[in-house]
Amino acid sequence: MSALPPAAPDCAACAARDARIAELEDLAGELREAVGAQADQIAALREQVARLARAQSRNSGNSSMPPSSDDDALHICIDVSR
Repeated sequence: MSALPPAAPDCAACAARDARIAELEDLAGELREAVGAQADQIAALREQVARLARAQSRNSGNSSMPPSSDDDALHICIDVSR
């Protein structure tokens, strides 16, 4: 908790203020944890997107993969052009 002057013994407003500050500090801690978890999830998703993009960019024309493993979209384009 921040360095606040002690509440006067009979000051209800001071006690309410201090309680509200404590609630907000707890909430801020929870939000920091949530943001940290989201940052971890974003990093994992970025890695997944990068892996999927690399996998999608591979085909029989630029790798040792057989033509039968090419995406269906490529086959559809070839079939339409005939």
